[in-house]
Amino acid sequence: RPHAVKCEESQTSPGPSTNRTPTPPPARPTPAPAIAKSPKELDILIEEVRLGERRRIDFCERPVAHMLGANKHCVSTREDVKPLSFRAFRKQVNLKITCILHFLYAHFNFSINSRNFQCSIFRSCVLLHTILDPIYITLQIGLPDRFVMQNGQHISCAEGGAAGWEEEEEIKEKTKRHIYEPLMRKIMAETVPPMVELNMSFEEFVALKALVSFHGAIPNVSARGQQAMRKQLEAVTETLHAHLEQINVDPALRIGELILLLSAIFSTGLEFVESHRQIQKKEKTKLNVKLLPLI
Repeated sequence: RPHAVKCEESQTSPGPSTNRTPTPPPARPTPAPAIAKSPKELDILIEEVRLGERRRIDFCERPVAHMLGANKHCVSTREDVKPLSFRAFRKQVNLKITCILHFLYAHFNFSINSRNFQCSIFRSCVLLHTILDPIYITLQIGLPDRFVMQNGQHISCAEGGAAGWEEEEEIKEKTKRHIYEPLMRKIMAETVPPMVELNMSFEEFVALKALVSFHGAIPNVSARGQQAMRKQLEAVTETLHAHLEQINVDPALRIGELILLLSAIFSTGLEFVESHRQIQKKEKTKLNVKLLPLI
């Protein structure tokens, strides 16, 4: 890389000294956040399958030989699911955050973007994936009576159900229900039914996950970052459009139906943030040491 010229000629040249002031190099414009490539459907689907395999190995207690390749599109089976342990969920936050980072690497050359851009998109993904991943797993193996988290643990969504709501050392049952039950009911009432009606495919879920993540990050990045995000959104939409055409589904209608889901997901995200701030005040727990600053 060229360096600014230092005024050393007067010391090394035989000629008389001069009082020339070195000319600084021209300022280089700050580059826009770099996007690694336009997302190819196959690449992104493969990455999502890998994340599922990783979750299965990290969270499932069965022997590995029974887990690999069991279901490329679902992290668990209904038989694997156990009632949610708040303590276990807290201890597994690092693994969940790592999975989100791998998602970003599939879409961006994430390591060479500005720190502000990285933090903004990462926060958006931590918040929205924490909502979206459990919703899709619930659609696959939870309904009608279980809401299943990314770690393969569940809370009961049946009227009067107690599984996953039990009192624990770190949090009282009353506090659990006060904070999380309204959030779960909102998801089950506003987001799950339209997804069930759409009979959403794995490919559509992967696209929705990207659209939600990037739309959520746009308000918090610079103008250059917003330009990069919009290009990525266009690329995801074009990829989804091409996929829908291949399977003889009206792309305009289907993409419109998916986009209509965004408002309910964002609304749930806002309530999710508020609920975790409440629990931080009510309970002396370290759940949010890493999670809360990210959202």
